Amino acid sequence: MQDFLIVNIDRRQYLRPQAFGDGGGLLEFGTSGSGVMLGLAVLLASDSKKGAKELQSDHPIIGSWSGCRIAIAGSMSTEIFTGLTGVEGKALPIGPTLYEAAERLYVDISSAVVLALCEEPYERRALANRGVKLAKEYRSAARSGEYSRQTGKRRKGE
Repeated sequence: MQDFLIVNIDRRQYLRPQAFGDGGGLLEFGTSGSGVMLGLAVLLASDSKKGAKELQSDHPIIGSWSGCRIAIAGSMSTEIFTGLTGVEGKALPIGPTLYEAAERLYVDISSAVVLALCEEPYERRALANRGVKLAKEYRSAARSGEYSRQTGKRRKGE
């Protein structure tokens, strides 16, 4: 079965659906309401202040993909990715697909997006219920509901 990555060509970043508790297949994550598609929506929010308010997060990643070229790249693709340049701006040798280029040269920001989503209590619980491996402080807060968005620390006695 083919796996996919959601790739931001301009920022050289990508999302891995499995990090959000989704399967790697197109239909597995494409129909997800609370996984990588929500993460993508948060990244694409053109008004990041309104998106941040709705998500109850001030994470700087919100809206950071707005206006960028985004592609869903498959692991079994044979199409050569021609929009890739190296660090110095020189074209890389012909050969890598977008999927291969992303895995080798781009940054996986899935964890950062999951952390931004975890600042919203409902989404934190939803991700934990989907089996997403959250950072230790988010795991315990997701179980107990005791998390302060202002400090990022657990509340005592509430």
